[in-house]
Amino acid sequence: MIHLHLHGPGRAATSCAAMATRAGIRVTGLSGGSASGAAAAQEVLGEAPWTSGAPAAFAAGTLVVVGVPDDALDEAITELAGSRFEADCAVVHLSGIRGRAALEPLAEVGVATGALHPLRSFPTRDPGDRDLEGALVAIEAQGSLDATLRDLAEGLGGRPFALEPGARAAYHLGASVASNTLLAVLDLARAALETAGVPADLATPGLASLMSGTLDNATSQGVADAVTGPVVRGDVQTLSRHLEALDAQLPEHRGLYVALVRGLLAVCERRSDGERAAAVRAWIEEADA
Repeated sequence: MIHLHLHGPGRAATSCAAMATRAGIRVTGLSGGSASGAAAAQEVLGEAPWTSGAPAAFAAGTLVVVGVPDDALDEAITELAGSRFEADCAVVHLSGIRGRAALEPLAEVGVATGALHPLRSFPTRDPGDRDLEGALVAIEAQGSLDATLRDLAEGLGGRPFALEPGARAAYHLGASVASNTLLAVLDLARAALETAGVPADLATPGLASLMSGTLDNATSQGVADAVTGPVVRGDVQTLSRHLEALDAQLPEHRGLYVALVRGLLAVCERRSDGERAAAVRAWIEEADA
């Protein structure tokens, strides 16, 4: 069985390693990053030894998981290329935007390389008792390492799939929109509720519940058929009242709201009649003026 070494024991790498330990996979070492970050990882994983730099050698059967930020990946790979790798070692990184090609310095010295990216966010190093809970896991690898990474992803509760090297930017765009820019939408909605007098401690949880239900509907019915509200109805009077409230109390969010209406209209045009869509399109043009 493989054992793990984390080079850059950040939130994603440590969380995934913690899930792996529950499946019987050992974490035999940590390296890179800061001493405080390593200590935080050790609180989750146990007392796996840590070194500030890459080890001089990796024992046979080690799967090195590189968990550094994207902008530090090249430096980390160059450092690892100076290590000695015994038989059946492999190195994978967790970046969503960078592919297997980033590991070419290691491939050139005969190390098996791959990329594994779980499509979920990791706010802390400790996943608790959760696993990947059906999250997609993008894998780019070849031969036996591809099979190993697929087995690992499934063992963590994920759904592995092959990601082609040229598709990374589009894949990461989708992930970033869903995971990151979603929070800009939530923040706009939260600010609107709070200006309406909804207590701050109720606004975000209440909106999260609403958003969760909407996502459930989109999953079961399809995105276009899950749309409700003024855009799909062509209700420009309500849209105008929204804009008045924004201009009066949240003017900094006006541009975002109009952009969201424009994006939602494109979704609604898959199912709504032309007259309603034309009314909303005219409203957008006026709002942009």
